[in-house]
Amino acid sequence: IMDQINEKALQELEEYKKQGCHMMIPTIGSLEALADGYVMTVNVVKISPFPLDGDVYPHDSKQWDDEKGDWKTKCTGNERVRFHAQGCQALADGADVRWSLPEFTVDPKYPRVLCNLTGAVMKPNGTWRTMPDCFGSDLDIVKEELIARYTYEGVFNVKKQYLVDRELLQKRKHQKTSAVTGAQNRITIKLLRLKRTYTVKELERPFVFIQISFRPDMKDPNTRRMVTEAN
Repeated sequence: IMDQINEKALQELEEYKKQGCHMMIPTIGSLEALADGYVMTVNVVKISPFPLDGDVYPHDSKQWDDEKGDWKTKCTGNERVRFHAQGCQALADGADVRWSLPEFTVDPKYPRVLCNLTGAVMKPNGTWRTMPDCFGSDLDIVKEELIARYTYEGVFNVKKQYLVDRELLQKRKHQKTSAVTGAQNRITIKLLRLKRTYTVKELERPFVFIQISFRPDMKDPNTRRMVTEAN
């Protein structure tokens, strides 16, 4: 039964490859590369290329009109976008990325938090491809960025101070969560070998992943005995 499942998955991969989809790691060319007792599941993830949907944001902010929530000029498909956290999470889920517990380093003198994290995906041979990385959250820098957002021709709009204070408070409340998300985003891009930017047209094609999981043949007496003894 497992052979049939894997053969079907391999056929699916070939079809998606012919369609020009983004074929993501881990990759497999033949069933011989798959470790005994493991099965493949094909996952397809569609990322919305429209920034308002939350998966991506414009690479060049000058091309985007915040007020009307659309591109300033008619979309040609050549506009470049980057992955938001929502898009990265969808891709990580598609690849079945496993995460370590986050480790935090908190600066006692300044509002800074550093998150160390490791992500991993299983390869066809049953081993793990791992990627450690870190991400820091510095509220002093966040405050400067917020002030710059409401500064026009070198003068800060004091009427927007409440917006700065409100957003800074939210950032402070969720600083560790933001650090974890930042680390996950960085790891996902490196671990899955994603490009830093994609064109809108490129994102019309879905991303295709295979998930590798161990599924012992319980009909085999020796396998059933080993699993029973292990439990």
